[in-house]
Amino acid sequence: ASSNTTYTMFNQAYEQLHNNAHITFRKEYDQVWRAQYLAMHSTDQGGPFRDSVTCICSDICSTRLSLFILCPNGRTNSGLNDDRWIPNIFPPNESIPNRIKKQYQFIGQLMGMAIRKKHYLYLKFSSLLWKQLVREQITIEDIENIDVQSFTMINEMEKTIKQNNSSIDTNEFLSSILDELRFEVVSSNGQTYELVPNGKHIPIAISNFKDY
Repeated sequence: ASSNTTYTMFNQAYEQLHNNAHITFRKEYDQVWRAQYLAMHSTDQGGPFRDSVTCICSDICSTRLSLFILCPNGRTNSGLNDDRWIPNIFPPNESIPNRIKKQYQFIGQLMGMAIRKKHYLYLKFSSLLWKQLVREQITIEDIENIDVQSFTMINEMEKTIKQNNSSIDTNEFLSSILDELRFEVVSSNGQTYELVPNGKHIPIAISNFKDY
C-alpha cells in the first residue's frame, strides 16, 4: 500500500479492528471503538468517534483508496449522479487480492454496525450498488444513470433501426458506425474487456447488433 493509503483513517481502523469486527461491532454499547487524535488529549466521549466515522466514509469514497472509483459520469463530467462511487473493476481472469476482499468485508461490517447502532454513514454509492446490496432488480436505467455516454450511441442506433428498419441509407449509416466496434467493452475504470471469447476479433454488424 502507498503511504497515502497507509495513513488514511480507514486503513488505521481496518488494521486495528477488522480481526474482531464480527464480535466488537455487535456489542451493545453505541461507541464500538475510541478515537484518539494526535495532539488531542481529551477523553473520547463520542465526538472523536463520530468524526472518525465521517473520515472513514470520506476515505472509502475517494482516490485515497483503490476500493471504489468515481462513476463514469463523474469522470467525464456528464449526466446525472456525477458524485457517485462504484466498486473498482478487477480483471475477470484474475483473483481479487485477499486483503482487498477483507477490506470490502470490513466496509460491510461497518454498515451492519451502523444499522444496529443507528449511526449515519455518508457513503456516496450509486443506486446501482445499493440495489445490489439489498438484492433489488438492476435495470438498464440504473446503469445509464451513472454512465450516460456508453448508452448514447446504442440508443441512437436502436432509434434509427426502429425508424428505418429496411432503408438502404440506414444500413449504410449504421455500417459506418459499427465498422470500428468489436465484441468488447470499456469498463468503468477504462480497461477494455472482451464480452465473449475472442470478442476483440468479432466485428459488430447489423445482423449481430442486438446480441452486442
